[in-house]
Amino acid sequence: MDSEDFEAVPQPNEKLSKAHAKLLKSFIASDLPDDICREIFLRCLPEGTLATPHPLSPPVVLTHVCSQWRQVALTTPHLWSTLHVSPILDGTKLPFSPEYRYERTKQWLARAGSSLPLDISFHHVLPHSYYNTQDVVHLLDTLTPSVSDRLKSFEVTFLGAEDAVKSVLTHPVLWDQSTNPLWKVPKLTLAFRIWVGGRETHNRLPALLGWILAGLDLKRNKQLRHLSFDYNDYRRHPDRPMITTFLPCAQLEILDMQSRDAVRHYGPHLLGCVTHEVVYDILASCPNLVVFKVDIEHQQSYEEIRIPPQRHTMRRLKELSMSFFNLKNPDDICWWPNFDFPVLTSLHLRHRERTKRCGRSDTLFMVLEKVGSTLTSLVLDPGFLKRYDLIRALRLLPCLVQLHLKELYFIKDCDPKELKGGDDAKWNDEVLESLTPKHNSPHACPHLQYLKWQYNTFFGDTEEGLIKLIQHRASSPNSPVSMKQVHIDFGRHASARNRKVKSECRSLVEAGLDLRLNYLPEDWEEKNVTYGDERLAEAKIQHKLSPFEKSGYIGFGWE
Repeated sequence: MDSEDFEAVPQPNEKLSKAHAKLLKSFIASDLPDDICREIFLRCLPEGTLATPHPLSPPVVLTHVCSQWRQVALTTPHLWSTLHVSPILDGTKLPFSPEYRYERTKQWLARAGSSLPLDISFHHVLPHSYYNTQDVVHLLDTLTPSVSDRLKSFEVTFLGAEDAVKSVLTHPVLWDQSTNPLWKVPKLTLAFRIWVGGRETHNRLPALLGWILAGLDLKRNKQLRHLSFDYNDYRRHPDRPMITTFLPCAQLEILDMQSRDAVRHYGPHLLGCVTHEVVYDILASCPNLVVFKVDIEHQQSYEEIRIPPQRHTMRRLKELSMSFFNLKNPDDICWWPNFDFPVLTSLHLRHRERTKRCGRSDTLFMVLEKVGSTLTSLVLDPGFLKRYDLIRALRLLPCLVQLHLKELYFIKDCDPKELKGGDDAKWNDEVLESLTPKHNSPHACPHLQYLKWQYNTFFGDTEEGLIKLIQHRASSPNSPVSMKQVHIDFGRHASARNRKVKSECRSLVEAGLDLRLNYLPEDWEEKNVTYGDERLAEAKIQHKLSPFEKSGYIGFGWE
């Protein structure tokens, strides 16, 4: 099987063929020795992503340039040591045959050699109506003992009807110690979306979770340190064991239970949200966690919640990411007083409510009053947050180095009559002023060096407040550090007056400041803060930002 078999590439016409041949004759890189080409290929691979068998993605694209590059690429095992094969290929003209994809995957892994560590993904962002559970079976068949023994990370999605998913989970590969990657790999991602028909859905899904976890038997994996787990329904019946019963809790260092499902980032009762008792039990049972990410359930009644009185200290937890229905109700974090986080440095708080109301932010302050003094990195996506509450929150962060403020659904120039408290929710120059050094009073976040601010940017038209913030951070004797990165995504169009920021800060940019000011494109209609879902859809003015961020405790800054 040749490299073209990975993905069908349309043949160019004769004119393009001649142009291609002419180009290759003058192509300097074709004269480089093979070992130099090999080093260039390896250094040009994108970081943090797995290779895919797409004709325009590396390493496959390298095999289509010239015969020399093709030979070098096919004989460089490191290029083929990562692979992401989605169980879904709909929307393309590529073969759907499971057998074809099995052979293609097997050929790819053969090119990776027999000794290199491997990263493999049979994972797909959920949900998807064209997903075929049986496709995963054929992909699992490629996991021979020699492949499974070398896995550094493994990702897989199980989606479908209950019986179909059960049939995959009983596949021989997953019951053989020599082939089962779930019992060997140090980094594991498991995503489930199971369909149960009829009226039993509400009770059946939580019951299935115990059956699935018992069958997976992850406690047999003595190397597992990083687990990402996504399931429909974590609700627990009092008669059923906690999910920690089935996990190797003592050895886990990273546990990610946040769903990557593109349509499930919002709402009070999302599939995959974790109940308060389960959150408490996970933290109490996993003392060595360094990173914990979770979507927390919003409950209508808190009278039945039973949080044990025991207190715990998370002595290793450095990063915590939590999403809530909103940041108003402290009952949504009723387990919080039972834990201490002495080394927590990175926090990501996100709301899931799309609302026109601007109310209390009790959850936000309950969290920051406990851990704000140790934080060096904060991502805050708080929803409809009053600017005075934002300023108050920033004053609780004396050691903060990196701050990312964002609005997932933001539009500009709202009619204050339309929204309750609309004016109070505009983050304007007063917020910038709270961060700007002064002679006669302390300023918030004195150690701030990295700032990303995405939308809700109601600064003055000339951006004078932003200019003062950047300049005073660099020149004021009351400022211990200068800004290193300032990235602003404005919710408005650029004007001639906006050019003043870069001209006024030119010397700082020349000295190393990474200053990026992004404005809405000219063809983008300027609208307003947080319409309801129907209005957003009608006006086609949703401007989505990713709800997920890179780990903040490892390093600072953005690309």
